Amino acid sequence: MPETRKLLTIGLDCLFILIPLLPIVLIEAFRLPIPVKRGFFCNDQSIQYPYKKETYPTHSLVIIMFVVPLVIVLIVEVKRLKSANLKAILKNAAVFSFGLLTSFALVEFLKFTAGIHRPNFLDYCKPVLPDTSDCKDERNHGKYIEDYTCANEAAYIESRVSFPSAHASISFYIMTYMALYIHSRVTWSESILFKYAIEFSCILYATSISISRVYDYMHSSFDVIFGALIGVLFALWMVFCATSFFKKERIYDNDLAQEQEYKRREEVEFN
Repeated sequence: MPETRKLLTIGLDCLFILIPLLPIVLIEAFRLPIPVKRGFFCNDQSIQYPYKKETYPTHSLVIIMFVVPLVIVLIVEVKRLKSANLKAILKNAAVFSFGLLTSFALVEFLKFTAGIHRPNFLDYCKPVLPDTSDCKDERNHGKYIEDYTCANEAAYIESRVSFPSAHASISFYIMTYMALYIHSRVTWSESILFKYAIEFSCILYATSISISRVYDYMHSSFDVIFGALIGVLFALWMVFCATSFFKKERIYDNDLAQEQEYKRREEVEFN
């Protein structure tokens, strides 16, 4: 009976983790929905910033933000439990992944339904009007332009998904989650401030990534702040509602305690 319940729980958790993947796949793979196509003014200074190389490219962000937490969790869990508790690690990984995927799905949905131009929109997209003129033509200054294509075809979608910042959301979700995890799990008798220094480093790193999106002209300050807020809120939601990091009683920290609880319940029901 306990084993059946365990398998059922694992199966349901795997199914629920897949749910936020559906909108992510539809958006990232099939571009559904297509971002809202807003009009613009050629003389709008908020979208006239130059296009420049990203300080933190997406691929490097993914590697750093996933590898580092994984290494920290493995080290802490093995040291805390003196041996690798696979069940505890998988449980934390499932909660962490669900929160990350749901927050990212929300951010992507907002990006594609808001359709806000990036600060570097004009330089990145290089919009071309139906009459083949562009924003360098004085005739188009002061005119609200809705019908256009991008000379840079690769920017047709990416130049219109500024709000909110996914980099800020992802980095603040992961680093806030890790800071809270470290606070609840790490202790070192030699220093009171050791874990606080690590926690501060996590938040500082997330802040650095977020700020880079502003000076790279990929997002406005509001895009970054809103994205960071989403990341922090989802991290708090997962940590305080779905984990036992800050609970005094951890009945289900290991298989033995869980099996004992099942047996106790069965004996009570039988009697």
